[in-house]
Amino acid sequence: MFPQNSQIWNEYSNNTSLYPYNFGNNPSLQNFYQQAPTNLINHAYHSEHQPLNNFGIEPKKTQESKRLSEAINSSQIMNVKKNVQVLMKKKRKVKIKLIGIFMTCDAHSAGENRFRMEDIYGACFCSFMHKFCLECITNYVKNMFATHGLGNNYECMACAYASIGGTKLLTDEQLTYILYKIFGPDHMAELIAYTPISRPTETFALQNLCNICKTSNYQIITLCSSGHKICLYCINNWINNIGNDPITCPISKCNSFVNIQVLIKSLAGSDVLIKIKSQLQNLGFNIFFCFNCQHHLELSNDKKTVCKNCNKEICNNCGKEWHFGLTCFYFVSQQDYEVIDLPKPSDPLHPKSLLEQEYLNAQYAFDNYVNPGLRNSFNQAKLIVNKTLEKRYAQKKITMAQQCGGPDKVNEIYIWHGSRYNNYDAIMRDGLKVGGVDGIPVAVGTACGYGVYSASTPNTPIGYANDSKWVLACLAMKGINSTAIKNNISTLNDGLTHSYATGDWVIFFTKEQLLPRFLVEYKIV
Repeated sequence: MFPQNSQIWNEYSNNTSLYPYNFGNNPSLQNFYQQAPTNLINHAYHSEHQPLNNFGIEPKKTQESKRLSEAINSSQIMNVKKNVQVLMKKKRKVKIKLIGIFMTCDAHSAGENRFRMEDIYGACFCSFMHKFCLECITNYVKNMFATHGLGNNYECMACAYASIGGTKLLTDEQLTYILYKIFGPDHMAELIAYTPISRPTETFALQNLCNICKTSNYQIITLCSSGHKICLYCINNWINNIGNDPITCPISKCNSFVNIQVLIKSLAGSDVLIKIKSQLQNLGFNIFFCFNCQHHLELSNDKKTVCKNCNKEICNNCGKEWHFGLTCFYFVSQQDYEVIDLPKPSDPLHPKSLLEQEYLNAQYAFDNYVNPGLRNSFNQAKLIVNKTLEKRYAQKKITMAQQCGGPDKVNEIYIWHGSRYNNYDAIMRDGLKVGGVDGIPVAVGTACGYGVYSASTPNTPIGYANDSKWVLACLAMKGINSTAIKNNISTLNDGLTHSYATGDWVIFFTKEQLLPRFLVEYKIV
């Protein structure tokens, strides 16, 4: 398995010495390599008519073929070259056949994350080209249906975990298919046809009385699949007295299911929904409420939502009042400094706590940017809570927002730093520092000028981890990019530029621009 831009792919694409003489210049085979899909490709090589099937269904293999297949699947570049040459010595004609393509789901657990290409779907609109299996997509749509309903506002799952907005998961046709798969045609017909029944005329009102109070004094909705019509006054009374009982139609002896989506729509903006929050969550509906007035919220696609009832700004992640520049754990943690082992979610699509959500954030930040050719994968992570550094970071963010032209212009990213494991404690407590400033010695030289040296991906810092297999991830603000290095310490904090990037390296001009966030352990796969 190897992506098109990896070393092993380039060896096959560009080195004709790896091909036998009688097809090394064959345009059709060269085109085959150039046009093959870019993600996790399993090739099967066979001599004459003995195919190597990586799905494990084909007949007898030669020993040389087995070794070659194992080398390809484990991305052992030198062994691939060696085994191709061995196979070519035995057979002057070596036929190469694509048996199948395996791809990974960006929201799936790592244990069984291999799917045929036809079972993977790319996000409709996503700059990172994330892709997901049908099971994860179905679960996500079901979980978020209370928020988005029939409207096609479902975001790319991986981007949503990383708080990246402006994405779209499905086309209209794909969403229609998923919704019919979840709810079935009958329920979907009810959802599509649903409109609350008000009181347009006196004659019409007499024909649509509430099945409980027998009046039409309030707005009436069709509540269950049996068509029972109940007014909002009776619905409020029913919910106020439901306690911990399951949500069932309040009409006596009615066993039909309640149309939850209709119920939520009809009570939108009300504070009564919070009384059945646990029942709704047990049914797979995640609904959100204002921390201040308890009114139901429809979350925006931004990081924060404004309550329409009390105008409070709410953090979409933790549900508390919006905290620009500060992480959720600044308010959740009871200590000024702590390092927390993050628990692995049993269900990545439905994290049960902020800690599980942070685990997914750390995993995404590492696995999405690490070079697959390094054969390193996320193993575990620790969350760093340091309120002193957070206050400093938040104040710098306010200053940089003014200098850059707005909060969205500070260009906040995750950056990576590698060091010996016993150095991390001091870094997590005191933050990264600028060598040559405030009496701090220069540790890595000044080839790119003064500043905090870090990397935009984990790939470079892994080389500085000294076999500890731990790297540090920090929140960082790149701000305005400098086109030149800064060799004059007095200009580092001039506010005109904030960082300098070259290759994988990013040099930040002040220590306040970085906040240690995760300590990530990786493993070799």
